[in-house]
Amino acid sequence: MKAQMDRETKERGVDVNNMLREKVQETMGLKNQLEKAISELMNEMANLAHTKTLVKKVLHDKEIPLRIAGKRAGVRRSRPMRESINDTVERTLQLELGDLKGTVAQLNTGVQTAEEHLEKMERLKRQLMADLADKTDSVRLDQDCLNVRYGGVGQDGKAAAVSQVASALNIQPKRSGVVPEQWRAGTRKLLETAGELCKMSQQVVKSLKKLMRNVENSNAKAAHDVNAALRQKVKQTTQLHANLSQKLQDVNQEILALQEQRQQITQALQAKEAPLNVLKQRLSIRRQRPTRECVRDKVEEAMEAELAKVSQAVMELDRKLKNIDQELNELRDDKRQIEQDIHDKTEALRLDKQCIEIDMDNMSVMSGASGMSGRSDVSYGSNSPRRQRRGRDKRRQQAYDDGGY
Repeated sequence: MKAQMDRETKERGVDVNNMLREKVQETMGLKNQLEKAISELMNEMANLAHTKTLVKKVLHDKEIPLRIAGKRAGVRRSRPMRESINDTVERTLQLELGDLKGTVAQLNTGVQTAEEHLEKMERLKRQLMADLADKTDSVRLDQDCLNVRYGGVGQDGKAAAVSQVASALNIQPKRSGVVPEQWRAGTRKLLETAGELCKMSQQVVKSLKKLMRNVENSNAKAAHDVNAALRQKVKQTTQLHANLSQKLQDVNQEILALQEQRQQITQALQAKEAPLNVLKQRLSIRRQRPTRECVRDKVEEAMEAELAKVSQAVMELDRKLKNIDQELNELRDDKRQIEQDIHDKTEALRLDKQCIEIDMDNMSVMSGASGMSGRSDVSYGSNSPRRQRRGRDKRRQQAYDDGGY
């Protein structure tokens, strides 16, 4: 009887050991999968965090172009009334502003998306590590169970067996309501979620890199279009300014010529005044003759003919004088308009050149900031700030003279 019980107990013990080994093996398999999932998740988190840093750098780099575009728009808003037109520069500048603002919004959205995804991955990582820690403890405990052996057949063995049985009877084991399938499903669900988040992270990284490429190309094209439009506008305004200056010179010459003609006509009129007065006085005197002597003789006819001739000449000169005065008034009006137009063109030209210099100054500041690292704040000789500024101003003036801006 006792031998049979010992044999049955031993067989059951062997079955329990086999089940324990299977459980340890299964738990180890899940543990390895968890470790792999955590490693992959952390790699994807590092990649996504690095990409987010790059996006934030691009976002930071957009502050200067956005500030330049805004400053240029502000400068051009102060153009004279007649020069405030929706020209190519204005259209391309507004497009650049809109493009930059859209870029900033897209980059901010990208950073926010990356941060939200990183938070999800961080929460999942904590869950995976907690499950991994539980699996590690479970494997250790199950291995400890395997290390527990039955005592020998001697008196000491009997005593050990009795002691183990008594201890076992006093243990109140924790009973779990989770069945093995639920236990496996919980871990597998975490592993599936990790795989999904890793794929999503890869997609987010890919979309962010594509976004950075697209915004760089778009912003570069917009900036190039604005600079090209500004240079073309300056060139056109310079040509119009030169044409107006030439037209003003022509108008001034016409005014001088008309003024000379007016002076000549005025002198001619003054020259006709004395003969005309003489004729009128003579006719007035002869009309005082006695009635019997008041005959229309050849003298009176000649005097009347001469008076008519001189009067006609005076009227013709007076008509020419009025025409010249009218032309002079029109030319003076034209001159005032041309001068105002030249003034407006000069101001518009100055503002558009200032817009170009805003970008030039910014590039100078950026290159100076990158080139001054590791150098002393004090410069001497040909590298002094004053000489550098003079050289830059000279190069700008040369660029304007050459028509490059």
